[in-house]
Amino acid sequence: MRRTDNSVLVSRVVTRLLTPAVVVLGVAGCASTGSALEPTGASATTVTSAAPVLSHDEYQARLTALAQAVRPAVDQVLGAGSEPDLVTARATLADLLADQYEELSAVRPPAEAADAHRDLLWALDFGQELKQEGSALGAAEPNSCGLPPPLESQLYDVKHAIYLALNSGSLDNARQGLAALGLTLDGVLPPEPAAPALPSRRADNGQIIQRTGKGGNGELEIDNNTGADHTISVVTGGNPSEPQVMVYVRANSTARVNRIAGTYQVYLKSGTDWDAERRGFTRDCAFEKFDEPFDQSSDWEISLAETTSGNAESSVVPPF
Repeated sequence: MRRTDNSVLVSRVVTRLLTPAVVVLGVAGCASTGSALEPTGASATTVTSAAPVLSHDEYQARLTALAQAVRPAVDQVLGAGSEPDLVTARATLADLLADQYEELSAVRPPAEAADAHRDLLWALDFGQELKQEGSALGAAEPNSCGLPPPLESQLYDVKHAIYLALNSGSLDNARQGLAALGLTLDGVLPPEPAAPALPSRRADNGQIIQRTGKGGNGELEIDNNTGADHTISVVTGGNPSEPQVMVYVRANSTARVNRIAGTYQVYLKSGTDWDAERRGFTRDCAFEKFDEPFDQSSDWEISLAETTSGNAESSVVPPF
């Protein structure tokens, strides 16, 4: 028998939108007042001087100091191996970015670097969004197997989101604008972090995962001509979590189950990374069953590949 239905897995994407702050640079003021009375101090006028415009070399030194200050804090975030470490590192980075934003807001760059300087300030303003309290991870949505993502994946998702926000269009615009003027902003960020390697455990092909009861004379041959590992559950009591027999069939492999008793349903479970203790996969799960029952009076062969010329329908079922 062959199944004919198609199933589609759906994933979510969250995009954080950053709203740049408007920054006003180089505000200075001079005020003087006149009076009919004679001054009583050394001077009757107070003058506040604006910060001097930095030279090309002075501004480059300031950019280098920025990179040297920010990079260790970013490395600490990306290297965090636990949620408490990530919370601490995130707070440290947020404070540092806020300090750098404040200091650079008072800097008067060379006139030709004004636009790039503004872009740099917009990039640093991300520190305000990092100032959060409590958990760094939040509530993780169960995956297709009904499990929370591994801690390594949750930490990576948060760290990667922070990295992408730091490496924003504003920072890239600042780099390009500065480079056109012979100025560099190197070393602020390390290379983009790679996703953690996740386990991909597998049982042996044809391994009987579970068997109950005395058995009978029925046989079932399985052709798993798909790219995913499956378990096939022979169910006589209606509950796929308590099968008469469950067998593991690797991708592009075949297996045979014998000693089947009575009329039964065939349930399919596919995925990645087999957890022997749970008797289930940990990622990329799909759960189905053949709609029509099988009986032990005949030997059956099923093919798991989807085809338009099959003669057996299947349906998606709740996780088991």
